[in-house]
Amino acid sequence: LPRLFFVECADNKGVWADKTPARLECLQKLSWDAVPFHTIDELLQAALTDADGNRRGLTNAALHVDRAYALFLGGDHMHSPYNRGNKRGPNFYEVDGDQLLVDSRQVALNNNRIEAAFVDLQAEVRKGSSYSSAKAAELVETIFGQLQVTYIQATVRYAALLDTFVSDEATHDDMYDNQGEGWTFFRVIEPLVAKRDKGAAKLIKDRYNLANMPVRTDFYCHAYRGLVTAKRPSGVTLEHIGILENTVEAFYEDDEVPAYFSCPSDYVPTSLPAAQFDAAQTMIDLKALIADAVDSNDWKAIKELYVGSDVQALAQAEYDGEPRYDAYKALYGKSWMDVTIVASLDGTGTFTVPSARGEIFEKTALDAVGVNEMYHHLHKAVAEMDTTSVDAAWGLYTGSAGAPLLGTLYDRAQKRGANYLRNSTGEAFMLDDKGVALTNIAMFEQLTKLKVAIQDDKEDDAKAARAQVEKQLYVIYYQCVLRYAYLLDADNLAQPQLPYEEHQAEGWAFWKVIEPIIVAADDKGAAQIEALFKVTGKRPAGVTNYCMVRRVLDDNRPADTTEADFGFLESVPAGHCGGLSGGAIAGIVIGVMAFAAIVAGSLFFYWRSLKAKSARSNAPVEITYNKGDSMVNV
Repeated sequence: LPRLFFVECADNKGVWADKTPARLECLQKLSWDAVPFHTIDELLQAALTDADGNRRGLTNAALHVDRAYALFLGGDHMHSPYNRGNKRGPNFYEVDGDQLLVDSRQVALNNNRIEAAFVDLQAEVRKGSSYSSAKAAELVETIFGQLQVTYIQATVRYAALLDTFVSDEATHDDMYDNQGEGWTFFRVIEPLVAKRDKGAAKLIKDRYNLANMPVRTDFYCHAYRGLVTAKRPSGVTLEHIGILENTVEAFYEDDEVPAYFSCPSDYVPTSLPAAQFDAAQTMIDLKALIADAVDSNDWKAIKELYVGSDVQALAQAEYDGEPRYDAYKALYGKSWMDVTIVASLDGTGTFTVPSARGEIFEKTALDAVGVNEMYHHLHKAVAEMDTTSVDAAWGLYTGSAGAPLLGTLYDRAQKRGANYLRNSTGEAFMLDDKGVALTNIAMFEQLTKLKVAIQDDKEDDAKAARAQVEKQLYVIYYQCVLRYAYLLDADNLAQPQLPYEEHQAEGWAFWKVIEPIIVAADDKGAAQIEALFKVTGKRPAGVTNYCMVRRVLDDNRPADTTEADFGFLESVPAGHCGGLSGGAIAGIVIGVMAFAAIVAGSLFFYWRSLKAKSARSNAPVEITYNKGDSMVNV
């Protein structure tokens, strides 16, 4: 049991302090749910252990089973997991029907399965010499799996309730009791969920934590994906858990189901790629240390975590014979990512400015390593017609079977989708109505097509789907590179000029991800972009670098891509790249000066807050281009 959690709840300490309704929910669920749940587990495991001994052991096993069953039912069939299951069953519908998950007596269907398994288990341990340990273990697995169904349902239900509170613009005070109740229900099964998917468990725990006010209406979708549609307990099916009533049309009679309960489609893996989830988590852990390293200019802690980690192993991995890897190696040399990362940590060569070192480290260790490893698994998926390699690529991209994690490639695509518009008139960003980047939607669709093509043994279709996945990766880093060229122009136009080192380093690290593709098509154009971003300790010249970069990238786009795939960078008006008028420069300077004031005020918090970074990146800088290369709708 998570003892500290319940001690703080009982003693009115920590995040529970002065939140009486939430504390009452916590204490009630502790005594009625958490303690019986875990004690039942201990008794059933003891029953299996004793039953494998002599006849006396079987007698002890029968006693353990009886005690576990008594805890499950409760003295009056109340205040117990059995009662909790009977409350949750009426909250969930059949997956493909309109019937609730209860029988004619209003007993939850999973409770019926648990009772039947208990009866069979008791009979099994009383068989004497004909006792089957395998059969007993199977029955214990059924009991424990169906017990988890109740608390999966409870966790999902309270996530949905919090979404509704957020939609209704409720205050945090109004949410505490439901947030605390959901958190306590999740605590019952959290260790088991964490074994199946550490990322999903962390996200759900953090969203329920009373220290964090719910502000988004996507908790239900994340909880449902992480607990239900991804990796469920052994023997538990989607039909056992059902569909929450709040998400079914019949529940609302004449009203429509809230849009936030309509979850975006996602890739469904055939197996969970644990190694890739772990690597993604290490990347996130590394990123969490960057702020302190930059602030203190002490890189010891982050280097200790990196050296010998799974991320360093990926940065050093060699995949000779694979086209993408060979292109990187030909341009940068063997183990180039590890060499770059170590140089950024040591501050060697031209990597001397702490903030720039942090950007080089992050975008190489997270983005370059992640994309390179995705290319490897995508190549292997088609070469060996192997769906587990598709799962591995997806695992690196999202970091979790539940909600994709912050700090992953998925998250990078989300950030860029919020920086680019669908058209030059600025009507909408590159996001759907639920805030999911169009690139991420396309990524999941194409990964699914790749998996299906492999399952159907259609190699040509698999190759086509892989090309589309790689196209989405290109789109992300095209958007990144172009955006940082624009920000360097803004840095140079400001009076006085703004520090450029951070934007140059960040742009350079992003550029490395797609540079081999451009070099193969236009080595001269690629050299121009490299000269702009390469960290040399000198400020890049000019204020029209955005136009140069866009021209090179657009002239060398991969086949079957269009302008609409990439979008239009926010704050850049439609026009022509070239010379700048005096009025345009004045407008730029005014905007950049306001931007500089904002940055100066928030510099200390820059690395400690994603919002601070976003505020800087989305500053009100307007650049108007006139004559020169025709770049309509930039």
